[in-house]
Amino acid sequence: MATTVKSVTFAVDDITSSDTCMEMYPTPASKALENLCQDNEHCHCVHIDPTHPREYILYFIRHGEAMHNILEKEAESKARQLAVSQGYDPNSHYVKKAAEDARKAILNSQSMEDPPLSEQGMKEARRAKRDLEQLISSLNLPPVQEVWVSPLQRALKTASIIFPNSLSTKFEDSCDKVDEKRLVAPRIKVKEELKERHTGLACDTHSPLKSLRARPSFQYFSLSGLRLNSMESIIKGISSSSTEKMDSLEEEKHDRTESSYEEFNSDFGLFRLSGHPNDNDLWEQLEHMEISPGSETKKNYNHGVCGEDNPLQPSIADDSWSNTVFQKEDNEMLRERTKKLFDLLAATESRSICLVGHKGYLRELERGPLGHSDAELFQNCEVRVYRLLLNFVKNGAPDVGVEMSGKGLQSGVNIFAERITSSR
Repeated sequence: MATTVKSVTFAVDDITSSDTCMEMYPTPASKALENLCQDNEHCHCVHIDPTHPREYILYFIRHGEAMHNILEKEAESKARQLAVSQGYDPNSHYVKKAAEDARKAILNSQSMEDPPLSEQGMKEARRAKRDLEQLISSLNLPPVQEVWVSPLQRALKTASIIFPNSLSTKFEDSCDKVDEKRLVAPRIKVKEELKERHTGLACDTHSPLKSLRARPSFQYFSLSGLRLNSMESIIKGISSSSTEKMDSLEEEKHDRTESSYEEFNSDFGLFRLSGHPNDNDLWEQLEHMEISPGSETKKNYNHGVCGEDNPLQPSIADDSWSNTVFQKEDNEMLRERTKKLFDLLAATESRSICLVGHKGYLRELERGPLGHSDAELFQNCEVRVYRLLLNFVKNGAPDVGVEMSGKGLQSGVNIFAERITSSR
């Protein structure tokens, strides 16, 4: 895929983007920008002090197929077949509406709370792991230092498959200056800011913290960022990075030479998983829905999709972590939320980061703050690689040491976003 170059001047109250160039370190990308500028006599260059910009390599990955995606398709198909059997034209408005109503019935069910990956989704995640490794090797890209992931189960499981040996300790959560000799795998941090557009549907509401912590696949994840559980806090600029540093949550200590981990206590009643999960899952409620999944789908879910990772999940209303009243987001609000990524980048020492998230979030991030207005939608488990140069501006001058506060970046940030490659 050809390199795509954009630059954006981003401020708190405004975003503008154009095909421009920047003065920066002498790299192949800068040469491409120089040529681009020479070909455009009307180019308005955004000049960034080369001694100040922070350079990042960002790996964007969309999660794999989830169970609700399968059930949506099944519901649509059954509704369509039923309508046609009653004599309606397959292309009629009635048939289309019946299929859409059936799809929405699946999504509107509380049984769809935070659905897991399907078998196909897990295969897609394993393929993404190979794609990522190949891209890093073939293009001589830096290895991933840190992974930021949405708190929704489909994203968490995707991350656990791509990064199976990741490590999270209290020390690493509270300090970005980690001893590299100890860092045998990238740290995975769950970020509320990266969740999918809030629709009010159960499928877009993450599981309670207790339930997530109990999952063997997520035992090395840093979940302390989920203390930031208010959309109002996100919009006002309180980042999960700040929350993590102030958080008194005691993380478990994991020893790579041992197969078990220590039980611990906390104010949130976190517990150690002591046996196989209960088979009585909320997804059993699907059998009582007007449109229920086929037997093959149900079989795959119970025996192949989650395995030991499928514990009994409490109702949404049973846990304060999920029982927060959120304002529904439209695409414009979601795009505004994606700007919080730059607060997160300003607060970390890592320069090579993988984001595992959702189609809607990644769409608004690319087309909005990153300035790629024509970016196509992410496919399941597609990997895209970006090179970012960020020049954090404070009081009208470049400033690397941006002071973070509850209101986020006070002046703004100049962004250069170069899409290096994609796995598709």
